[in-house]
Amino acid sequence: LPMTRPALHRFDQGGRKFVVDPETCFCFECDDISWEVIGRYPHTPLNRIYHELEGRFDRTELEEVTGELEWLRACKSILPAANHEAMKNAFTLERGVRLLTMELPPSSEPGTDIQRAATLLLTRAGEQKELRLLIRTELGDAVKHAGTLAAACADALRLGGLSGKTLAVEFAVAMPAETIGGHLLRLGIEIGADADGAAALKAVGRGKLAKVVQAVAALGGVRITAQLQPGNADFAPAAAELLKAGFDDITLDLDGAYVATPGLVPEDMLEGLRAVAVQYAQDLLKGRYYRLEPVAGLFKRIYDGTPLRRADGIGVNELALDAAGGIYPSAHLLGQEEFRAGNLGAGEIDEDALAKWDDVGVLTTPVCVHCWARHFCGGGTAAVHHALSGNARRPAEAWCAAQRDWVAAAISAFNVLSAKGVNFTRIHAGLGRKAGKASWLNLARAAFTMQLGIRNIEEGDAEWLQQWENWNPAAYFTLHESGMLMATRYDREMDALHPPAYEHEFVIVRRDGSPCGLLRVRPERREGLATIWVYFRDPADYASAGVRKSFRALLEEAGKQQAIRTVLTPAGPFDEGLGEFLAATGFEKAGVQRDGLFLHGKHHGVPTECSRA
Repeated sequence: LPMTRPALHRFDQGGRKFVVDPETCFCFECDDISWEVIGRYPHTPLNRIYHELEGRFDRTELEEVTGELEWLRACKSILPAANHEAMKNAFTLERGVRLLTMELPPSSEPGTDIQRAATLLLTRAGEQKELRLLIRTELGDAVKHAGTLAAACADALRLGGLSGKTLAVEFAVAMPAETIGGHLLRLGIEIGADADGAAALKAVGRGKLAKVVQAVAALGGVRITAQLQPGNADFAPAAAELLKAGFDDITLDLDGAYVATPGLVPEDMLEGLRAVAVQYAQDLLKGRYYRLEPVAGLFKRIYDGTPLRRADGIGVNELALDAAGGIYPSAHLLGQEEFRAGNLGAGEIDEDALAKWDDVGVLTTPVCVHCWARHFCGGGTAAVHHALSGNARRPAEAWCAAQRDWVAAAISAFNVLSAKGVNFTRIHAGLGRKAGKASWLNLARAAFTMQLGIRNIEEGDAEWLQQWENWNPAAYFTLHESGMLMATRYDREMDALHPPAYEHEFVIVRRDGSPCGLLRVRPERREGLATIWVYFRDPADYASAGVRKSFRALLEEAGKQQAIRTVLTPAGPFDEGLGEFLAATGFEKAGVQRDGLFLHGKHHGVPTECSRA
């Protein structure tokens, strides 16, 4: 790229300034001085930046900004240097079909068709371990053949287990057109191995959505979702109606909407999406957690900062079957003959027709290469591009413009929600299909509900957090391997804000939101073992019966949900109140971790307390 091209993208959203690295997806809100510096960084020498801005900003402040940027660059959060191995990996495909969508034919024996579809999915899965079979059917057929469909589902699940894969089977039941006016609504019914699948499918025919949700919720091992395909841009009221009915997992199928109705205007659809996202953000701030896609997914992508180079699984990670057994590379291309790639009944599949989709994605789409939002949208989907531009490999400019506006608005909303402690991992995964085990954050929230709360670390915690972690009189971080006590204050601050990926750290807060302690959890290599560091700023909290009760509840819940059998907690003789606190919550002394530690001008032994579960 030419050196004059800005490597970092700046944009203004509602009077607030943001910066994004298009390559890493690292984004943050900035002030006026950072805005001006980043407009010149990194293609302008630092001394020249100081010279150009010295009349407007203090030299020390300029040096602080450039120092932070250099630190982010050294950590590879921004402007990573290109290397051959990284470029090679960027073009590496994760092969194997993960999702197979089938339209259930109007047959008196649908079980045979489901078994064939499951066999196709398992034989094309390759190294993929977690698979999903999505069966589309009409409401009448779902209720009429409930017993047969449930039996076929059970057979498919057993087949998946025998193959060594985890297979999820979900029925997408199309509701009558008048159910939610002007939009196509499919209810997703995912049936577990030991669930009463027939009762779940029959419950879908109960009429009112609220009654359907209640009836399905009363069954064990069954999960219900709502999949809304907008028929027009005014879909926010429909989403609100689904939420009111009790759905906690709602997907807006915007791709399906564009394919079904190519005349939809992307800018108008963006306004509808904004209306939904605003309400979603308000609900999250009130502590009302549910999953709304694609909003939650984009928030999670921003949170993770992981570039998405290919959003479309077409032909590689996804296949679809029409009612006649025709094989297609994507569910959104069903029925379009030019994309058909074989027939299940005839045992025919056109490998060349599927192979032509191998290079779909950001890296091979010219307009994506120069787009700052490319790694947030992943290049979109071929079905939408074909519907809007007539070319499956060329995105429509109006769609791209709407995507950029949507990503910018989402980044702005993300910063507001993140500052309030909203946990995006919990929203996306905790309410999703992989919600088999509770996260440490969920466990912590549950355990400290009575007197205390738990939230993620925020950038605004930097000033006090690095003091709490590195200069407290307890052994909370003294035994950490990073050697941060020997680092500069800036390094200590960054280390406190960004713990290692294998550790989970939380701020313990009181009911009024004020921080009062720290909690860090690290799973160890030995199965069933974890190390926990706990620290309360006020020594009186160690003696609080309510705090002790909550902490013990956390350990018990962790043992159930995370298969933790033993917990180690460091506690030195200078840890005021911590030893008594641990003893009162069921810990027993396990021995001395290290014979000598020189801290605060003294040599100390560091006995380690250990729970025996």
